[in-house]
Amino acid sequence: MRNILIMVALLMIGSVAELHAQGIIGRAVRRAATNAIERNVTKQVEKAVDKAVDEAFDEVEKEIEKEVEKAEKEIEETAKEVEAAIEEAEAVQEEIEKEEETVFKDAVDFDEYDFSIDYELVADPFFGYKKGVKLTFADLDKKGKPTAHTMNEITKLEGEAPFNCTVEYTVTLLDDKKNSLGITPMVQTYSIRNGIVTFDENSFAGQMMQGMDVKISGTLFRLPSNAKVGDTFEDYSILLNMGGIKSTAHVTNIRVTAEETLTIDGVEIECVVVENHTSTKAIGIKSEGTQKIWYGRGYGAVRTETYDKKGKILTTNALVEID
Repeated sequence: MRNILIMVALLMIGSVAELHAQGIIGRAVRRAATNAIERNVTKQVEKAVDKAVDEAFDEVEKEIEKEVEKAEKEIEETAKEVEAAIEEAEAVQEEIEKEEETVFKDAVDFDEYDFSIDYELVADPFFGYKKGVKLTFADLDKKGKPTAHTMNEITKLEGEAPFNCTVEYTVTLLDDKKNSLGITPMVQTYSIRNGIVTFDENSFAGQMMQGMDVKISGTLFRLPSNAKVGDTFEDYSILLNMGGIKSTAHVTNIRVTAEETLTIDGVEIECVVVENHTSTKAIGIKSEGTQKIWYGRGYGAVRTETYDKKGKILTTNALVEID
């Protein structure tokens, strides 16, 4: 009986040990399977990520190549446009030089021009010559609002005004509200001889003209004191050569179109309105337009309007204050 019990116990222990071993093996198998699945999934994920990244880089690379090609084409087109512009500017420069040989072949140097011929008959009173007078001008936009101002003040007068005298005046730059820009006023001096104005070479304007080769063709514009509606004036041209850069201006169809009295800052000013057509060529750029200028007795140009060739107003400068 004892032996039987021992055998039964051994069988039971063996069964339990077998079951335990089977559990351990099962767990091991499950872990192995799980690890294998995880490794497989990881590989699949890595492959998918690598594929997605490669495709993304390929798309980006394609887009970059497209943009580079587009930029290269634009650069090439711009280069062609610049080259064409240079060629056009050179052609215009050649045309200007030809005009210099024809239109200006009989021209005289500005400094040597004879201003004395018959100017007593056409003395020009349409300029400022009253000492102490301050004139404020405004640059107006298309709506008539000021964008900037300048103030001219005659500080010195010598000689017999208005026909033979020397005038010194200052030009002060102001903002749209007439506040000073803090820039030192420019001092300009001009001499009036028989109605013709010439700038002193020591003044600012005179210094601006130094080093320039200026030639004129035709009769310089001068406005007689008895000018009336219907009067016309000779065309004239100006050639300016500054350091090899040449420009021309042709002023034609100069005529008095109206007589008006303008009231400016409470002062009535008798004016004649002079209109002209202007065509210019400078550094390869051509432009055409017209001007309408109100000349006031004792004040000079009190209003100037500039138009393009279609008649659209471009700029307006007007006297707005008299002190």
